[in-house]
Amino acid sequence: NNHENTIQTYWNPDNIEAVSKSYIKSVTARNNYMKHNINKVNAVLAMSKKINRPTIVYNDSIEMIDQLYSTLSVPRVKYHSSMESVPMTYDNGELITYLSGDKKGQVKLFGKTTIKKQAIERIKSGQALYLITGKSLSESLNLPNIEFIICTSGDTNATTYDQRVARGKTIDNNNVDKRCTIINIFIDDFYLN
Repeated sequence: NNHENTIQTYWNPDNIEAVSKSYIKSVTARNNYMKHNINKVNAVLAMSKKINRPTIVYNDSIEMIDQLYSTLSVPRVKYHSSMESVPMTYDNGELITYLSGDKKGQVKLFGKTTIKKQAIERIKSGQALYLITGKSLSESLNLPNIEFIICTSGDTNATTYDQRVARGKTIDNNNVDKRCTIINIFIDDFYLN
């Protein structure tokens, strides 16, 4: 009878499903904590006060990318895959509107491709010192002036990490003595007894 109760407890499909859902919820919460963490935000803020060189900050949490962008005080730009469109403005901040046609008076918008190109151009030209981004700019990004890579995502995918680090290894013909420093910020959430 004791054996049957044990089997019922551990192998009952309803129990297995409940335990599985609980496990998935816990893993998701842990992953979110690892990617978007106030201690990581504070660490990047502290570094930004000392690092005045072209830098890419990588994170896989759109919320953290947005938080870093709004919190940092250095010249910066952000780009992530959820950015759909933004209003076009003149240099003085005034919104640009359509002057004629069906859209007359409506605000003109930059689309995703233009936003991405502008972000890259701002960091290339030096208008921005920090590029805060996620997976969308981990590959095929040529920014030879980058001197610091700060990885805050906690991503354990070796290929993604290698691609991000490679963004800083690009040869800069305008600065042949360039060195790139790679900084990994992680939360050690495993404790051995």
